Amino acid sequence: MQAVTGKKFPSFDAVLDDYCRYSIRDEIYPAVIAETGASVCGRLYSGLDWPVLKILDVFEDNIYIRREIDVTTMCDNIIKAHVYVLSDQHREILSEEPWELEHFTHDYLDKYLTVCRKFFRDYKSKQSG
Repeated sequence: MQAVTGKKFPSFDAVLDDYCRYSIRDEIYPAVIAETGASVCGRLYSGLDWPVLKILDVFEDNIYIRREIDVTTMCDNIIKAHVYVLSDQHREILSEEPWELEHFTHDYLDKYLTVCRKFFRDYKSKQSG
């Protein structure tokens, strides 16, 4: 989050029910789609304002739709969260393989963070220029 937005935010574990996270063919990042009975464990960031959401909208590209969806915290609180869900028109880019955080962290995290930092530098440059 900090690499993409330039800011730190409080975060905690949360679960998104009735969604699943899959790998995207030929990419190192995943996509989330609705899937009854499945669940996605992830990080929920708090304190995001509209300028930060705008940055995230640009970063996530047009294959995703930002939706407000209920998530469950580790304390069993249900709260609304902004979730980027793969749009139905782009489902053909998904592989049949679930996306694995451990594999991503081990093999691709450093490269991905470099891409995220470059995105943020370019984004800020366009905003100031």
